[in-house]
Amino acid sequence: MNAQELSDVFYGDIKSIKPIAEVIRMDEVQRPDMPDYQAIENKEINLFIVGTGKVGSAFIEQIFSQADYFASEYNVDFRIAALANTRQMLIKKSGIRHTGWKNALRYSGVDTDIDLFVQQMFSLNLPGSIFIDNTASEEISTLYRMILTGGISIVTCNKIAASSSYENYSELKRIAVRKGVHFRFESNVGAGLPVIQTISNLVRTGDEIHQIDAVVSGSLNFIFNSFCGGMKFSEAVLKALEQGYTEPDPLTDLRGVDVSRKLLILAREAGMRIEASDIIVEDYLPAPLPLKYEPAEFESQMREYDGYFEKIRENIVKFNRRLRVIARFRVGEAKIMLKEVDSSHPFFHLEGNDNVISILTKRYPSRPMIIKGAGAGADVTASGIFSDILSIVNS
Repeated sequence: MNAQELSDVFYGDIKSIKPIAEVIRMDEVQRPDMPDYQAIENKEINLFIVGTGKVGSAFIEQIFSQADYFASEYNVDFRIAALANTRQMLIKKSGIRHTGWKNALRYSGVDTDIDLFVQQMFSLNLPGSIFIDNTASEEISTLYRMILTGGISIVTCNKIAASSSYENYSELKRIAVRKGVHFRFESNVGAGLPVIQTISNLVRTGDEIHQIDAVVSGSLNFIFNSFCGGMKFSEAVLKALEQGYTEPDPLTDLRGVDVSRKLLILAREAGMRIEASDIIVEDYLPAPLPLKYEPAEFESQMREYDGYFEKIRENIVKFNRRLRVIARFRVGEAKIMLKEVDSSHPFFHLEGNDNVISILTKRYPSRPMIIKGAGAGADVTASGIFSDILSIVNS
């Protein structure tokens, strides 16, 4: 067989070959193994929200304001399936509308029964269900184990569960892993700052946390910044309460309970088995605080401390210092203390309600990792909650 004959066997008469478009109509080809991207349905995320106070309301508004963006850009539909506060609750499978949600909860809701709320959440069995706790309620935190066991993720700014007994804290994390769901509480420390996730990632990648020094009470930092700026101590406390920087019970902040919980959570996320009783809180007030928060009496009670702090002011003005409530963790020690810092200290230049966290590790032994920014307030706390939800959506 000569070369021409061999070519004819393999290739035939090239002139007889029709254009591929005449042989195969591409618009008629069916590819059952390939999805029709135009037909992909958006991923549903159904939120069951408890707590509609300052943080809760800010979070709800953030969800509604970003809903169209996530639907169009990421094919994610955020839907608020239920709302509850201490008085009313409203559950709507099709989703609660943005317009008039407060009135809908007030006038169309029923008396709050948190057990029924959780029961209805399970019964609806909606895809992508997430339980959001925007409260500071111990009662709500006791429901976490049941919710996680039932296969529903939790995002919370409520510090009670993560700062409860180590056994309970670790069990909640184990249940979440076992059930393939999430227990997220980034906003427990630093509001919207990426503190907990950063420490967790350091540990998971094999780093070792040697020391944490932190100003993690945005409310106390606001109070002492205002005081150092010339405001009386009592006035600074009342302003912090008015602007929503404190817990609903401001005595929680003033006693150091809030900052103690935050330090406890940071130490645990750093890999330490530690209990609340292991943390030393140094007294910084000249007399005990009231046993109970009474709004009508609170202002006059705070004025009793003004004389003491005016004497302290003389010293900090004379030496150009600032007062900082510093939470410190290192192996064998967990302590909270009020300290005077001068202009050479990295915690000197903190504005308003700023938080700052300084982390020394095996990989960062001499020059610490610093995380700094606004650490209190409804909007930034709500953004921390929202960020946790996005991390669940993307996981």
